[in-house]
Amino acid sequence: MPIHLAVNVGGLIVLGHLVERPLGTLKTIVIFAIGGAGAVLGSLYYGYDEVIGSSGLVAALTGAMLALEFHHVESMPGYWRLPRRIFLWALAIQFLLIDQMFSNVLAGGAHLGGFAGGYLAVWFVGGPVLDGKREPIPLRIAALASGALLIFGFAPILSLSLHDDAALERHALRLLNSPNTLGIQHDNAIAWFIATEGEPSPISLDLAVALADRAVISTGRQNPNILDTLAEAFFRTGDMISALVTIEEAIRLAPEEPYFYEQRRRFIGERAADDRPMPPGEGPADPFPGPEDDGHRFEFDPEAPAITL
Repeated sequence: MPIHLAVNVGGLIVLGHLVERPLGTLKTIVIFAIGGAGAVLGSLYYGYDEVIGSSGLVAALTGAMLALEFHHVESMPGYWRLPRRIFLWALAIQFLLIDQMFSNVLAGGAHLGGFAGGYLAVWFVGGPVLDGKREPIPLRIAALASGALLIFGFAPILSLSLHDDAALERHALRLLNSPNTLGIQHDNAIAWFIATEGEPSPISLDLAVALADRAVISTGRQNPNILDTLAEAFFRTGDMISALVTIEEAIRLAPEEPYFYEQRRRFIGERAADDRPMPPGEGPADPFPGPEDDGHRFEFDPEAPAITL
């Protein structure tokens, strides 16, 4: 996170200055809005389950810089310009090499969408105005609309971050009543957030169970972490039998992971209900460490009948 944040903030400051200097603040705001929309559309087109960061906006600024270089070069003093050949080589390396090589951690679709949005935005807002004239009224209206869109976009995020039950319920209902376009991980993340944060209402917990169940079905009941989310949601609703059956499925899939054993101990009362164990991969290597290890380990027969919930 620190490196990711530093790269994105650095890109916004450096490239934002290079774009805002010739175009002005209002045009830069509009470029951010159109470029951000392009980044979102690119992410949806590529089918990412979830993305984080502002590199799509950095790419939008890059697209705006290229558009200025190609279409408004006569309006830009020499000291505002970048070496064109180096600039194009850097873009080719980023989009064709780096984004492809690290596609598992870089949202290349967001980069391409943001870049295209920033490039097209310069066509919309026009080039530099060097004579000190005020920006035209349509541009000022577009900048205000972009600011309003930003505020509107952050409103639901704020509600969700404050764990507003009504906002969580609305979001979960929208997910359940629409095609699963945001993906399995989003369903799982919202279900886990509802089940583990604060004091959710019974309706919220029912929605968490429904979202987690959809994620479990989508993975063919073969992902122990998503099964754990469903088990946690059942546990919070008070359905202990379903929680135990589901966490047993997770244990069968990952018998070497202590976390799932500790979850079962919570569900049967051997561990406090609010004492959630360390996440998978962070706990001790032995499911039964220390003096409590009396040799009574659970062994699973792979030929035993499967339990279907």
